[in-house]
Amino acid sequence: MTPSNTSWLSPAERRLAQIRLAEDTGEADEDTREDSSLPIRAWKGLIAAISDVKVLLFSLIAFFDLMGMGFVNFFPTLTATLGFSTTITLLLAAPPWVVAAIICVVNGHHAGERFFHVTIFWWMSILGYIIALSTMSVPGRYISLFLLASGHTGFVMTFVWVSNSIPRPPAKRAASIGLVSGIGNLGNLVSSFLWRSEWSPQYEPSMIIGVASLVIAIAFSFACTAIIHQRSRQPGSRQGGGPTGRPDGRPGSAAKTPVQILVLTMQRNVSCIIVWAHKEVDELLGSIADVIWMKSPDRASFLAECKPGGKYDGIVGIYRENESAKIISVYDKEIINGLPQSLKWIAHNGAGYDPVDVLACKDRGAVDDATATTALYLLLSTMRQYSVAERSLRMLKWKPAGLNRISHDITGKTLAILGLGGIGLRLAELVQSFPMRVIYHNRRKAADAPPYCEYFSNVEDMLAQADVLSVHVPLRKETEGLVGEKWIRALKPGAIIINTARGKIIDEEALIRALEDGHLAAAGLDVFPNEPEVNPRFLDFPQITLLPHMGTENQDSQKKMEVRALQNLRDFLLTGMGKDLVLEHRGLSKVNSRL
Repeated sequence: MTPSNTSWLSPAERRLAQIRLAEDTGEADEDTREDSSLPIRAWKGLIAAISDVKVLLFSLIAFFDLMGMGFVNFFPTLTATLGFSTTITLLLAAPPWVVAAIICVVNGHHAGERFFHVTIFWWMSILGYIIALSTMSVPGRYISLFLLASGHTGFVMTFVWVSNSIPRPPAKRAASIGLVSGIGNLGNLVSSFLWRSEWSPQYEPSMIIGVASLVIAIAFSFACTAIIHQRSRQPGSRQGGGPTGRPDGRPGSAAKTPVQILVLTMQRNVSCIIVWAHKEVDELLGSIADVIWMKSPDRASFLAECKPGGKYDGIVGIYRENESAKIISVYDKEIINGLPQSLKWIAHNGAGYDPVDVLACKDRGAVDDATATTALYLLLSTMRQYSVAERSLRMLKWKPAGLNRISHDITGKTLAILGLGGIGLRLAELVQSFPMRVIYHNRRKAADAPPYCEYFSNVEDMLAQADVLSVHVPLRKETEGLVGEKWIRALKPGAIIINTARGKIIDEEALIRALEDGHLAAAGLDVFPNEPEVNPRFLDFPQITLLPHMGTENQDSQKKMEVRALQNLRDFLLTGMGKDLVLEHRGLSKVNSRL
């Protein structure tokens, strides 16, 4: 049941809030077995926290900090030493804490910078103590109260530091925060005996003890920083203080969870290959994941860095785009099996996912507008023979003789779509405006197909009625060579084939034979079996239109594809299920969220 005070949040924000609450209490422990009970996870987290020297140091920091900040419990008494009435004293006690609250809010922007933005406020409190010890003048002592109160920001930031420095597993982090808070409050208890009435009104012994306590807290903070820096330089270290979350190496938000996402890049020494949706990386993933940018120079280095203790050990998601193949090649079985065991999801940028061995992924457990308009261009060009006319004009010749005998108007013609997915459906919507008759074949009838799309369960019956066949199925082992001699000959004479899917789906030799003997009038091809190589025999056919894989070659579509892949990764992290699962994985059960 959702609490009423979260009604202003979106469903995704409420889900994220629930995840973080569970993680803060150690219930959503990503690094323990799923079948472990909560008490076992909590006990293991406590043991791990006690064994970590950082927890001891943070506990001592909190203890001496609260000893040094013992004046908090006696603040009205300190204010009373200014010599005013009770009412005025209480009024004067408020402004220092208002200023302290403002400082705390402003300093929250530096939550990822730890040491300096924790200890600087203790130095301010020390300065306040020194002023108070040096004078009994009203202005001087009142200024000292503002400086003393500002030290509270350091106490608040200490717990942010703990959370960032001990991010995983969540049970350990929850236990660490509990230990630091519990031991720290012992300092608060001790300090209650350090502000004796007989030491008033100057409270010199109390203030000297306060200065000494804060100096000790600063010393322990320095020691803790040194340990964290030393560990962060060790291979495979995942301390919370490393340069994560941003490609420029700046610390991420203090609220980040330790989930790690790997972004595959194309170029060496370049931080990011996400060209158009760079801002969306932070917007979609910045608050819930640490983003690591791949800079491996070659395949062997990438595999080595995926091993236990390597740079990519611990990642749970990968964003992949095709250009990364120039460095590490395709995601074959060797790559899939070499990925870290922590990996749960691969978000591939593109409609075709043949560069990824999805069957190997299954064993591990682990943008349609532009392509549709490219298919429409190929359809128009081949039906009307626009490319023939353009080439003639570029040679300073007018329309070729007999062009009208080989060109056709598309109005009223029948378009057969092989694979009515996102791209096929968008193409159907586009040609409906001419109009064209739309028929299609899928393995089963598409639930979201509009009424004007006629379903054929038998593909050869569909082909027999087609003037144009447009191919929109993904390349998988069973679809390689799918459109072969039999299906091509099932098309009526004079038909046209359009392919914006993958080159290997069509039997290239069978296609060329059908063009040579005239069974096919033309073809429009945006994809080829061995890109960027193109069979030179295609150049012998003036009536066919060829494009160098231009389906999504524009910045608007590229950005949409990048954002779509990033949104899938975000959905995986939050819910354990993405919107665009590949066909081979749609029968798998939902993967548990890693947040």
